[in-house]
Amino acid sequence: MATKYFAPRMDPAREYESCTPSIQNLWPRRYEVEHTVLKFFPYANDSTFDDDKREDFAMDFEFLAWLDVQDPDLEVVQYETVKCLLAYPGVTFDLIDSFKIISPLIVTEQSGLLWEISQRDSLRWTSDDTPIEGYPSKCQKAREDELGRIKVTSKYFCPSLNCVHPLCRTHTPPFPPDESPSSSDVYLTETPTLTSDQLLSNRSPGHCGSDCFAIRAPIRDIVWDDHALQILNAILTITPDSMPCQLAIACRKPCYEVFAQRRKLILDTDVLDNRNLTDMQTHRRMPKHFADVSGPNGHDFIPNAPCQHIGPCSKNIGCECWSTAMHCQRNCRCSPNCVLRWRGCRCKTSSADQPCRTAKCACVKVGRECDPELCRTCCASRSRSESTCRNVAIQQGLRKKIMVLPATYGSGAFIAENAETHELIGEYIGEIQDSAAAHTAQLLNDHRKRKYGFTLVDDRILDALIISNETRFPNHAPRGDKKHSKTNFEAKVKYVNGQLRIGFYATKSIRKGRELLFDYGEIFFEDS
Repeated sequence: MATKYFAPRMDPAREYESCTPSIQNLWPRRYEVEHTVLKFFPYANDSTFDDDKREDFAMDFEFLAWLDVQDPDLEVVQYETVKCLLAYPGVTFDLIDSFKIISPLIVTEQSGLLWEISQRDSLRWTSDDTPIEGYPSKCQKAREDELGRIKVTSKYFCPSLNCVHPLCRTHTPPFPPDESPSSSDVYLTETPTLTSDQLLSNRSPGHCGSDCFAIRAPIRDIVWDDHALQILNAILTITPDSMPCQLAIACRKPCYEVFAQRRKLILDTDVLDNRNLTDMQTHRRMPKHFADVSGPNGHDFIPNAPCQHIGPCSKNIGCECWSTAMHCQRNCRCSPNCVLRWRGCRCKTSSADQPCRTAKCACVKVGRECDPELCRTCCASRSRSESTCRNVAIQQGLRKKIMVLPATYGSGAFIAENAETHELIGEYIGEIQDSAAAHTAQLLNDHRKRKYGFTLVDDRILDALIISNETRFPNHAPRGDKKHSKTNFEAKVKYVNGQLRIGFYATKSIRKGRELLFDYGEIFFEDS
């Protein structure tokens, strides 16, 4: 007789909303061209998302995708028309654009009618297939020289020295980048501060081998081709004080030849005497109070973009850090000796006490994490296993393991390892939103009856609805008195290497397996 086996009854999984996992905060793509276009209406088949809500949602976009569908055949017709018009004397790209009959020919180096045509195979026409004279050379004119190529490609790399991600969406300024030539030149241009003789005195002989400029006699009659000179000139424009030993690698030339060419390109009369720059700044009126100096539990400022200007920081020169009363950061283009620079803490490592845990630390006192380049005495630059500094947890990723499990109220966060008081449990991750982007997200959040927004400052919100990590799942518990409170961690806004970030810190010892609870605050329930 066959034996029957019955599987045990299993309850269905609870309803939940997924989100894209991320290890860092991201800016939304609303400043890119495609994000200004509404591609579809959300919840199109949901009767509760009525026409009034759809209209309010659509007002945050400039275009509707289904009303402006590009026809490739029409673009080819326009392209052939442009070729015929350019055959007449005196007709230029700008003149054709001024008629506003044909789509804009050149918007940027990677947009416009001519760009779109160049990105696909051309159709067969009765006319010849010769490309329009002046294009793509007109669009790619900047790429003909090495400095122009650097300017074109530099926008794809993150401006933060702490980041190595191309097309970064974390440190990119939250506004459309200024592509004017003047701002680009200022950002990529530095004035030399070292003469050729000073370079010789700063380098030990034979540093890069037998061809080192420090041991070879100076040679004046050296002939380079134009391309090699362009490469060297472009590098010296950006970093004029680099040692010839380093430049030789980039130029693929002997070190002593690079030094000889550098002597010709940068005369001693062109070198900026920076010996009195600090004195010049000191005699200027310094900000009485710095906006980026806050309490250890919060901040009320929005970090500005790194300053970029020629000369020492001052109000008259247009320094953004000076005008907003903020300390210059690692990414600023001013001198490392600038008087506006944050100096870091001077906490000393001791076997009896762990440094940078209390307000005695200058960084902890103002709500900053220690800077690995500035805070040298507290060992903030060392690895996780070697560092004794207790104020680098967010930047070094010293978080606890968290499990997402069924809880009393939906899903909850449970700690998977022990945590002591003041230890970092995790970093709250989300989409960085200003007031304009938050309005669009709020419409969808209200419809979903979800609220994951966490205030950084007055005009900055972290919304963990779309992207986040395990820290979006902790449930609420009233704070109450310290003895009977069920909360076991709190949120703090930290200023970490030029960024405002939110960390969850244990307020008591938490044993493995306990649910993580904290007080959402009165504002959460008032707006709900």
